[in-house]
Amino acid sequence: MKDFFFFLLCGIFSLVLQTTVFYLIPGTFHVDLILIIVVYLGFTRDVAWGGVLAFCLGYMMDIGSGGIPGTFSFSKFIVLLITATVAKRFFTKHPMFIFFLVFLFSLMDGLIMLGILRIQGTWRVEGLDVGNVLLQAAATGLIAPFVFALLRRVDATMAKFLSKKTTEGRGWY
Repeated sequence: MKDFFFFLLCGIFSLVLQTTVFYLIPGTFHVDLILIIVVYLGFTRDVAWGGVLAFCLGYMMDIGSGGIPGTFSFSKFIVLLITATVAKRFFTKHPMFIFFLVFLFSLMDGLIMLGILRIQGTWRVEGLDVGNVLLQAAATGLIAPFVFALLRRVDATMAKFLSKKTTEGRGWY
């Protein structure tokens, strides 16, 4: 449960970072840190736990975007389900493999968003087209191995800390 709140705080921090600081970078595409966290959760956590967290992170993106409610929640949850399926079958520690998978999942996430906007009849959104989705997928894929390394390191430190606290028999007093 403590992991849940840690990753929720990471997601909130990432959302703040990608909605404020990343918009200072010129260009119409931006790195999707929430997607990288969702893919990491798909690799390292079970589907129920990660699914709830992916839905919560997507819902926070929905609230901040002002777009069609549920689009980010749906796309992040689908990405987590597919990631969890892939993670059971492949070795996922190599940085090139992480880049490739995050690129594919980011591309899939963007195409889900474009599909939902097409179905809703709001196809033309400023800066949202297939070319921009490809650039954003590439940027997200390039930064993903570094974020994965950071999350693995923090995750391992937290696991050691939590196991030390729980083996003392006193919990979190």
